[in-house]
Amino acid sequence: MTATLSGEFGTVLREWRNRRRLSQIDLAIDAGTTQRHLSFLEQGRSAPGRDIVIRLADSLRLTLRQRNALLTAAGFAPAHPESPPNAPLLDIAQAYGMKNGLPITDPASGYDPLHPYTNRDPRLYQTIVYPGDTFMTVPVTPTRFAITGYGLKKYSIYDKGAAPAGKSDLKAGQSETNYIILRYADVLLMYAEAKNEASGPDATVLSALNSVRSRAGLPGVAAGLTQDSVRTIIRHERRVEFAGEGVYYNDIRRWKTAEQVLGQAIYKYDGSKLEARKFDPARDYWWPIPQTELDLNPNLTQNDRY
Repeated sequence: MTATLSGEFGTVLREWRNRRRLSQIDLAIDAGTTQRHLSFLEQGRSAPGRDIVIRLADSLRLTLRQRNALLTAAGFAPAHPESPPNAPLLDIAQAYGMKNGLPITDPASGYDPLHPYTNRDPRLYQTIVYPGDTFMTVPVTPTRFAITGYGLKKYSIYDKGAAPAGKSDLKAGQSETNYIILRYADVLLMYAEAKNEASGPDATVLSALNSVRSRAGLPGVAAGLTQDSVRTIIRHERRVEFAGEGVYYNDIRRWKTAEQVLGQAIYKYDGSKLEARKFDPARDYWWPIPQTELDLNPNLTQNDRY
């Protein structure tokens, strides 16, 4: 479903902005758009994309019901209850190796497909809620998180115990955890990657890499591997260490591997196919420049193939 020009959406948006006592410029900055664009949305002169509706709802700290009302007013289907758009996929769950440091595809790893979440990389348990887990004192069923069967635990205030008083419903704006811009593990892995690319896997590369693995309770990477092998390990380490932190998307763009990662089918927890995704490397490494920005600056030209 696509949005159309909607005075209803503009009215609802403006009402919520006024309730939150936010100026247009403050809301625009927080939602990652321009004041001009926001003004056009409120006047019904511009049709919003679903992503901007979600960002505006997050900035306004709307509940699920309020968010759905905003989506509906914009002409989009409502979000499924407790099924956020960042639901983890089977691929990231399988990317976490075993506690002994081996990937689940290694016959020596001890991985048991009948008990797929036993003895895994401890970071899996800190990042993803999976069927068979316990979340907020309740056993997790495959329908608990309806999109993929998985939920994202990282950044939330919830774990196996009871939710804090008055915060048992899942919605944005309740976590005391600040959004991570940069943390030390990223510094270490950036160094390891840069040094490995520049001169190969010396002792300082392995020291930085193994500092991150050691903190997670995993054995270190031994010396003697090739530059290509260490590159693969570093890239994998970045993926699982920073899952859910908004890092991997830009990693695969700069590595120029996005068409390999994003141009394929995606799956739910049980291996059932959700959809086939496409990534056009001739176009999709860059986003389109918003028409509002092109209107503001005639010297801008649209990116290729948009």
